[in-house]
Amino acid sequence: MQNKSCKLHNVIIQPSRFLIYSMGDIMNRGFVVKIRRLWLAFFIILTMAAVIILPNGAIGAKKGLHLCFSAVIPSLFLFTALSLFAQNSGAAKIISRPLSPLSRALFGLSGEEFSVFLLSLFSGYPVGAKLIAEMFSQNKIGRKRALIMLNYCVNAGPAFIVTAVGAIMLGSKSDGYRLLIAHILSSFLIMAALKPFIKKSGIEQKVLHNTEPQPLCDCFVRSVSAAASSILSVCAFVVLFSALGEIIAALPLPEALNKAIRAVLEVTVGASLFGRKQLGIIAFLLGFAGISVQFQVLAVTAQLKPSYIKLFFSRIAHGTLSYISIFIMEKFWPRSIKTSVPPGCLSAALSGDVSASAALLLMGIVLATFTFKEKNKNAMEK
Repeated sequence: MQNKSCKLHNVIIQPSRFLIYSMGDIMNRGFVVKIRRLWLAFFIILTMAAVIILPNGAIGAKKGLHLCFSAVIPSLFLFTALSLFAQNSGAAKIISRPLSPLSRALFGLSGEEFSVFLLSLFSGYPVGAKLIAEMFSQNKIGRKRALIMLNYCVNAGPAFIVTAVGAIMLGSKSDGYRLLIAHILSSFLIMAALKPFIKKSGIEQKVLHNTEPQPLCDCFVRSVSAAASSILSVCAFVVLFSALGEIIAALPLPEALNKAIRAVLEVTVGASLFGRKQLGIIAFLLGFAGISVQFQVLAVTAQLKPSYIKLFFSRIAHGTLSYISIFIMEKFWPRSIKTSVPPGCLSAALSGDVSASAALLLMGIVLATFTFKEKNKNAMEK
């Protein structure tokens, strides 16, 4: 019996232990990281090949550029610049001071922090994330508190939801208002749910406020420069994901899978792929915001080093709450009659290349001037 047990130990147990320990060493040596990089390299090569073989990539990039010039820059740039100027000049603090007692009692936020949330609702994504990053860079808020606020300060604006999605894509402003209410309600619910975590993060909040008032001219230049940098980053992601979406649309995939992938990648494309019968899905996509917007948030909040996994699941939570809100509203708020949308209405509504070009030119001039000024200042200090 002892000989049999020894043979069993030598033949099965020892090799098994060796295999387990060897796999542990391989894992410790970064085997998983190497596999991930190998798959990433394969994906990049495959995408490049698709861009060369299929003309859809260039067509998608062209559509993305048109979307930037006709919709993104005219709508977001002004809101971003004004929001940053209100924050940097101290105007937001004065306006938000009366809201402070109510916002602290309900959500654990100061008046200025609550004003950032309100601006994120009015301006659209990723303005709220940019304002949070600005507060962190000015030492007005701690990193942990900023990351918590990031869960509910990434919102679509009323102009996009009501006009672009509701009136133009769905042909019903009533549906647009329903989507807007569901979107805002979900943000408030998440903010209320995270109140205990906000209270705990108050210990880490920085109290290094710069009490010296900055000249309004410097505040304006810095705000417009930061807005220009942010919008150019946003446009880069819009063009990239628009090109990827067109490439995916050309692949021989099942229609449902093709539509799902494109909807998850870019929120504007996703909203346009569904009709009034799928209003709950559109509400989810607006809350989820799309991977393109999520990457834009990561870009404007790079100094905070947010976790993409946490951001991803927070967007899923927002989208799920929006879907549930739409489902409940469908029971009590009767649907309006669908109006016809004339062909080409969407492109006509998003026209305005002249104003967009002027805005882009202004952004470039201000950004170049501010960069040159900062370089001269640093050279003089050295």
